[in-house]
Amino acid sequence: MKDMTIETETRYKTTKIGNVNGLGEIHQVRAPLPEQILTFQNTGIKYPFLATPEEVVRIRIAGLSNDFSRTSVAPIGVKGENTILYKTLSFDESRNGYVRS
Repeated sequence: MKDMTIETETRYKTTKIGNVNGLGEIHQVRAPLPEQILTFQNTGIKYPFLATPEEVVRIRIAGLSNDFSRTSVAPIGVKGENTILYKTLSFDESRNGYVRS
């Protein structure tokens, strides 16, 4: 039988990079997505864990970061063709870059 234990500890730490009016404290973690979400949860950051593209723009305009970002939007397309649409992702809070706290 497969062990179904859910790991709740992670070796990663959040870095508070500043505040954005209307978003609150902005934190960053450089980690694979599952560990990133666990780290945010362990820090007390609540769902939603991923910023929208609009929130990333606000973070960049505020001058806090021009680094990578993981957003709540995924492109959908056909290989070799233009992206045809995108979908806003929804995460199950119990399983789950820049993030609001």
